[in-house]
Amino acid sequence: MQTIASWLLAVMLIAFEGVVSDAQAWTVVVSGVISGDLDHAIDDAGLFVMPGGSLIGLTYTETITTDPLLNGHPQCVGDASCLERDGGNYYGDNSGAPYTITTTVNGVSYTQTETSPFLNRAYLIDALSINDTTTTLQDVANQEIDSNGCSSVYLACTVSYVLAYSHTTPFVPMLSFTQSITASTGLDPGSITYFAFRNSAGVSTLFYGSISTLSINPPPVSQQQQLTALLAEVKGVGPGKSLASKVALALMFYAVKDAQATCAMLSAFVNEAEAQAGKKIGEALAEKLIADAQAIEAAIGCNSMDGAYSRQP
Repeated sequence: MQTIASWLLAVMLIAFEGVVSDAQAWTVVVSGVISGDLDHAIDDAGLFVMPGGSLIGLTYTETITTDPLLNGHPQCVGDASCLERDGGNYYGDNSGAPYTITTTVNGVSYTQTETSPFLNRAYLIDALSINDTTTTLQDVANQEIDSNGCSSVYLACTVSYVLAYSHTTPFVPMLSFTQSITASTGLDPGSITYFAFRNSAGVSTLFYGSISTLSINPPPVSQQQQLTALLAEVKGVGPGKSLASKVALALMFYAVKDAQATCAMLSAFVNEAEAQAGKKIGEALAEKLIADAQAIEAAIGCNSMDGAYSRQP
């Protein structure tokens, strides 16, 4: 029976193919704690902490969004328990699907979008779920991205991979990039996220992080959930209870399907947050509250309604 290390080497060297229908973007979200020694968890570039600072023990969240079926090199040919699509300029062609990666550490986020990556690799294995005894019994979810700068020793570069697997707990129900998967228990301790960034001056940030939660294609958050989260966020913020009261009213109107009244309350909330920014509310917090409220407005469709609510100067 292959070890995970020998299997990983094999999938990088052998061409297979798997087929699914209905190509669409998939989103991989992982979170956990950064581990390792200082040489492998250091922020020399100052991306998340002070330049040269240690990242050990900090929590992280990473999200990668791409469309694996746009990768031009199908893998896993003839394998009943593997689906893999690779692409990128690594293969000498423009075959890699665009991606966006957002990594947050210490409350600070870094986002990078690559329209023509050096490498984009995505694969799923459900050998444990379907009891495929012809290969190593394991379930695996993997997403790797490498920006084009990574092919040079000089240019800015972002590299990351998410490798979540288990030899004991099935968590990949089927071979489809469109399914939703959530795993918070049962992943093997070796499941990790690797992230590395290098700026144009050649200074790097890198870390390895454990994976405590994995979510693939999470269901969309409802507007009610967004409003509830916004209400929790503004309790005790600003002058008195004014902001919280506006969100509470927006929630009430949303519950009775009065979209216009919901939009009116959100508009009033944004106006007040803008007015109090730098006064009763810190600039950074005000910007976040405004962005959160405007995201809810967009989801509800406030600006497309007749008599849309305009912002007050």
